[in-house]
Amino acid sequence: MKAIIKPDTKNLAIIELEYGDRNVREDFKKFSWYYDSYSWYNIKFKETYPILHKRPWIEIPNQLLYCIPEVWIGRIDWTDEAYKIYEDSIKLHRSIVRIKNSDMDYIQSIIRNASLNPDKFKRSFRDHQLQALALYLERGSCANFGEMRTGKTPPTIVYLWWLICTGKIDCALVIVPNNIKYLWYEELAKDLPDYIQSLTNIIEGTKLQKTNLWREDKLFYLANYECVRADIETVLEAFKNKRIALVVDECHRVKNTEAQQTQAIKRIPREYTVLLSGTPVANKPQDVFEPVQMIAPNLMGFSLEHFKKTWSWVNSYDEVDSYKTGALEELHNRLAVISVRALRKDVHLDLGKIIQPQILEMHDKLKKLYDDATTNFVLELSSAGDKSRLFISSFLARLVRLQQLTDGYLPRLDAKTNQVLEYIWLEDKFNIPNPKIKFIDEWINDYLFNGTKLVIFSRFIPVLQRLYKRYEKHGVRLIYGQTHPDDIAKYQDDFKSDPDCRIMICNTVCSEGKDFNPCQFVMFYDRVWSLKDNIQAEDRVTGMLQKQESTIMPLVLKGTIDYNLEFTVLPNKKKDADKVQDGIDVDSSSYTVEDLFALLK
Repeated sequence: MKAIIKPDTKNLAIIELEYGDRNVREDFKKFSWYYDSYSWYNIKFKETYPILHKRPWIEIPNQLLYCIPEVWIGRIDWTDEAYKIYEDSIKLHRSIVRIKNSDMDYIQSIIRNASLNPDKFKRSFRDHQLQALALYLERGSCANFGEMRTGKTPPTIVYLWWLICTGKIDCALVIVPNNIKYLWYEELAKDLPDYIQSLTNIIEGTKLQKTNLWREDKLFYLANYECVRADIETVLEAFKNKRIALVVDECHRVKNTEAQQTQAIKRIPREYTVLLSGTPVANKPQDVFEPVQMIAPNLMGFSLEHFKKTWSWVNSYDEVDSYKTGALEELHNRLAVISVRALRKDVHLDLGKIIQPQILEMHDKLKKLYDDATTNFVLELSSAGDKSRLFISSFLARLVRLQQLTDGYLPRLDAKTNQVLEYIWLEDKFNIPNPKIKFIDEWINDYLFNGTKLVIFSRFIPVLQRLYKRYEKHGVRLIYGQTHPDDIAKYQDDFKSDPDCRIMICNTVCSEGKDFNPCQFVMFYDRVWSLKDNIQAEDRVTGMLQKQESTIMPLVLKGTIDYNLEFTVLPNKKKDADKVQDGIDVDSSSYTVEDLFALLK
């Protein structure tokens, strides 16, 4: 047997067969893509690869060269460069196999060889986090597809810092969903020196402000997807003379090949790339193609069209009807070459709940409405000298209005009776985007599949009713004060046992005694002032039937009463908050105007 292997410029190895041994072809077809002169790919690229069009040939992504059976190795006429690539593939494969077999000795050796000592890390790493760090160090560019809340961020931060300290890069750009920019900012300080935040820019503000932030000489840049897309020319100019490492958090957001967002991120030149996602296959297997192209070109195919034709059967509309036999298993095997994935059940995470507030930005129109309402509120407080129960009651009513505004609606009151005539949704009436609804829509699109269940709490009936209508197609159930007890029991059972019932919507103050297990995700569209009621609602997804740690996500509009309620009132003023909300007798002397002002700042 004689064949010539020669790497091309697309991260592929080309094996050109010079005889018609069908057994050889069948053997190679088990782990590579085989083409003859009449194949779809060969015809399409006849002008690009005219020599290859003359006889059957095989292409193998460089990362998969280790798959070639040893019996054929000696029969291939290797070029020096090709054989080195083959040896690198063997080395990489062996290291990854050992890592995936939880060989801690080997993992520790990789980390020690990089002059890192996990005992001196600021945070203690679990075994699966050390495994991810070892893969980063071994591969350079790779992916961490661990399930949500398995701790993907800490090893990524340590790896970026190692790249900076060893002089391999000048800085790191972290692209994240808008609501977790500040979470990343806080996470950096947990793993790196205290001064790191002074060397980090969060890219936001006006176009001029963002341009200046991009141009400043920092070590870390945190930007959301929309910002990178809008500022891509500025980004390219700012980084043109810098070596950067790129982190793409929630990388399934770049699954759309034609999207401007995807195209913009692909244009960023980088030395290293790390992909993070708990759901790399967000909805369909082809979702994984575009993100993987960023770290291992052609591992899944030359293009999305090629991916579909290789792994699936497509209809006349070029849509995937079904996947070929063994295709999904092979895709999984190829992903294993460049990624790690920790499952919560496998890493023995303690069951319980994690509070993960989602910090959301207001639209400019909503911000103006909120600021105007707050200003009027402050003026009324400033002119009030009475600290009586009537004054406190009026204050609470005003706070409720502010919360309703952050929820995206306001009641229209009768001027004489002060009764509610209707509820006006700002999105419908004034075309003011609702950031909470937008977040829920995106989360459902990204995560609500394969048996995932979601509970959404709100204190306001109009919110519950709007959410119920909006998400009816997900088999939603609604529980609030007017729900009949028999229906409550049925709805709970539906949520537990019916796979088509994926969302439970519940009034926060009606949550006591309910059981929504098993459920892993909870959203608070808004919080109530009583810490007790919030905790009661949170605990609806914990307990004996809990199978996984539950993530509690309060939706918090930055710079509003939401923020102060979540981060000031509930944790720091528990006693006062309970008194105010529950109507317990309040000593007027304990409440000053300054106390009330503090809740509005």
